[in-house]
Amino acid sequence: MHPSSHSKSSSKGRQTKSATEISLQLAGLGTELAAPVLLGAYLSMHFQWGIFPVLAGLFLGITTTVAHVLVFLKKNPDMHGKGPSND
Repeated sequence: MHPSSHSKSSSKGRQTKSATEISLQLAGLGTELAAPVLLGAYLSMHFQWGIFPVLAGLFLGITTTVAHVLVFLKKNPDMHGKGPSND
């Protein structure tokens, strides 16, 4: 990644990510959730295994998505508590 893709360093010496990079990371979370469910649906239809592969995919997708959100928040502590402003 090119150094100019990051904005200026903060006072603590960390480089902050651009809004585009953050948006792409968050958009990937939807894929992380959907892919295991879709794979489970395919396996269920192909092998006639019932609903169990879909439920396993849902559990796996939710687990990995939550884990990646926690990692994202740990790497971006300035994102904690950021919500729409009431101004």
